[in-house]
Amino acid sequence: MEPEPRKKKKRGYSAHLDGKALVLSHDAPLPDVCMKCGAHDGITRREVIFSWSPVWVRYLIFCIIGVLLQLLMRVRASFVVPLCPSCNARWSHARYATLGSIGALVVALAGASFLQETYPKTRFLGAGMFAVAVLVHFAFVRPRTLPVHHLDENEIAFKNVNEGATKEILQGARRPKAET
Repeated sequence: MEPEPRKKKKRGYSAHLDGKALVLSHDAPLPDVCMKCGAHDGITRREVIFSWSPVWVRYLIFCIIGVLLQLLMRVRASFVVPLCPSCNARWSHARYATLGSIGALVVALAGASFLQETYPKTRFLGAGMFAVAVLVHFAFVRPRTLPVHHLDENEIAFKNVNEGATKEILQGARRPKAET
């Protein structure tokens, strides 16, 4: 009886550019470089659960079928992001801002529904808070985090990764298999 051949361990991780997006395998043990600013000092690893859904589904979010499609077509994955202490703190502030704006939106909608009969203009409160939540997301949260360009069962693609960090991450990646 012959011994089973040893399986070769995968070395490194896969990484490539797709336009301006950095595409990484989910299991990528990235080098000690901040993905947001390219710093090398005091790198911490932050485990983040990212989610992504097709763009066309996001435009349908304002109707019931859009909410259902968003829940059905959403893909989620955990990824460990290397960050310097400053960028890690900024990421935490963005998370707090997201939770605060969602909480304020819920309170505004509940308040508007309770006060609508007494104060008819409160119906604009929910719409106003929704606009504020969108503004907080695009002006405060997105610049402090890594937006996901695409996500599937094998890879995750990030936008806005620091250029120096991108080069360093690509240098440490294993070579892609030649297509036949």
